[in-house]
Amino acid sequence: MAETSDLRGSGTGDGRPKPMRRHIQPGDPLSGLSPAPGGRAVTGPTRAVRAAGILLLFALALILAACGRELATSIEEAATTQPSSGTITVPQAEVPSTLELGSPYTFQMPEDTFAARFNFDVPAGGVVTMEASAPEQNTESLRVAIGPAGQQVQLIELLPGTAADPFQYVTSGDGGGPWALEVAANPGTSVTLQVDAPLQADAGTAGDAGSNQGVAKSIDMGSRLDGLLGDEDGEDWYTIPLAGGDVVSITLDAPVSERFGFGGVNADLVYNGSPVTSLNVNAGGEESVLQIFAQEQTGEAYLRVKGSGAYGFTIEAGPQRDGGTDGDAGGDQGTAKKADFGAIEGIIGGEDLQDFFVLALPLDSVVTAELTAASDLVGRARVEVLHNGNVLVATDLGPGQTESWTYALVNAADESLYLRVAGAAGSYTASLAAVTQPDGGSGGDAPDEEALAKEVAAEGSFSGILNIARQYDNRDWYKFTAAETATITIELAVAPTADTSIRLNVFGDALMVTVDVEPGGSGTATIDVVADTTYTMQLGAGGQAAYSVTFG
Repeated sequence: MAETSDLRGSGTGDGRPKPMRRHIQPGDPLSGLSPAPGGRAVTGPTRAVRAAGILLLFALALILAACGRELATSIEEAATTQPSSGTITVPQAEVPSTLELGSPYTFQMPEDTFAARFNFDVPAGGVVTMEASAPEQNTESLRVAIGPAGQQVQLIELLPGTAADPFQYVTSGDGGGPWALEVAANPGTSVTLQVDAPLQADAGTAGDAGSNQGVAKSIDMGSRLDGLLGDEDGEDWYTIPLAGGDVVSITLDAPVSERFGFGGVNADLVYNGSPVTSLNVNAGGEESVLQIFAQEQTGEAYLRVKGSGAYGFTIEAGPQRDGGTDGDAGGDQGTAKKADFGAIEGIIGGEDLQDFFVLALPLDSVVTAELTAASDLVGRARVEVLHNGNVLVATDLGPGQTESWTYALVNAADESLYLRVAGAAGSYTASLAAVTQPDGGSGGDAPDEEALAKEVAAEGSFSGILNIARQYDNRDWYKFTAAETATITIELAVAPTADTSIRLNVFGDALMVTVDVEPGGSGTATIDVVADTTYTMQLGAGGQAAYSVTFG
């Protein structure tokens, strides 16, 4: 605030202009008149002479009186019949003590008056504005001071034919009250003034946003809103309702202000008395932030804006839609959100540290997934797939990264699969699918014991999958019966995505042939078979691999 001083120092005492006074010029002959002292002797003519003189003087007085009446009548007639000429005197306007806000007012300083004082009231949270100009007809400068009663926050000097820069002063929701404006000028000097004090319209409604969370202003979500700070008003607070597991998005901008320079504004998102994220915006700039709240975080959050000048902001708040439905995915397996296989989208960050989803598995599942982190991810996200407490797959994803994998399980029907995403702030997508293992073409896993070998036809082809990790599905056994005595070929092809080679053994009464095939390759075994005889095949791997077998 500018240096303060008492506006009343140069006024007229009671805040009102002095009335016009009649001026007594020095040397006025009327000022020397006084009655003769009593008892003083009178010298001069005799009594008779004096009497005659008195009569003569009386007659002369009557003649002069008659002549005077005729002269006065002539002067009056001349004044009313002759046209005006020369300088026209502008009537003096009465200077009011109370100023009407919002209306322009022009006045001329009255005679013998050197200061005029105007009083007006400013509502709490009002923005005081003033425009002032001096006409070219002025011969001297004048001074205008404005401020709360007893203080001065602005003092300007106006030369003839000039106008002041627009004045603005922002009061807080606790401010306002009586103000005064004082003009100091020589008599006859004119000035035009307009003073107003409209309420702030923070967030589009009348009034200041409030200086703490106890008087924070409620707002409409999703629309761009405006606010104002400066002078007495240093902070604005706004209320953001939380339903639990919400996502709050804030965008803040600060237009360039000639009055407040290039300071800009800054803001905090406050929850439970503490800032959880912040924005800092220079004049002419814009910044956005996204904050994710956990399930247990309900009630109200607040946006606190500090600084000087005008600003604009948009707040959007609503529930997370982890898994495509309203709500957070939960922070552990006990609160995991149920999901179906397919694309699962979610968001983490801020107070929401991790998301868990639970999915029902089919018998002897083959789970495939494609995991993608959004390009706006901040940091790296940890993604895990769990079954029966075991981590099947764990990977770290950075912004925009994608990873795919396949995993074969030997599991009972309706067992659960868990997806866990944790770490960085941002969105992610997990595209998951699960089918029953196609060993032998259908029906689930091929047993890992020869006595339980799965029967296949000795014609056409079938597929299968092996996985040694944790579930120990590293052996698949099949059996087939020859329809006739002949020489047949058995071709093994291994998928290029396999991380291991596969060995094929064919048994009759004993081992008949062995074929080893690398990922992406194929190999052929030739054997002689006897009609109506059953043979077995074993496929084994040291890792995970998909394969196909073709009879020919």
